Amino acid sequence: MGAGRNPGAYIGADARQSGIFQGEEIAVTENQGDINGDGEVSYIMIQGEPENIDTQYRTAYSVKALEEAGVETRELLAQTGDWSQSQGQKIMEEALDEFGNDIEVVFCNNDAMALGALEAIREADRTVGEDIYLTGWMPWKKQFRALLTENLQARFLMTISASPTGRQSLLLSF
Repeated sequence: MGAGRNPGAYIGADARQSGIFQGEEIAVTENQGDINGDGEVSYIMIQGEPENIDTQYRTAYSVKALEEAGVETRELLAQTGDWSQSQGQKIMEEALDEFGNDIEVVFCNNDAMALGALEAIREADRTVGEDIYLTGWMPWKKQFRALLTENLQARFLMTISASPTGRQSLLLSF
């Protein structure tokens, strides 16, 4: 390895900003995520690995951004999905069984878990953007193409990470 190279370096988007974007996307909806009109947003959080700093920041800052917009929040569930689509789907299925229509917002720490949650939401005959909101952080083109292929109607906010590789990161709000 050459001088100045760190084999343990991580290059990626600012996870705090990722979380802020997720919370802001909910805050700017017509009802600020309060679908049932009870004065608070009831949400679940599908998280990455608990010891991962991106998990910690995305989790904290998504809710913080929503609360800083003047929205009251109530956490129904926070569970580790280990960045996995199948775990995201399983957690969402179980949450829907337990909390049903009380779930207004689903925050996911990455795209794979959001895609799993989306599948569970569809299977439960709920409609994202109408009777539930779903947000995830997506830095991978493969999943973005998969969503476009499905012809989903979605709102997108594009940000470019400050990485030397110029990697693009995309926040999805379905």
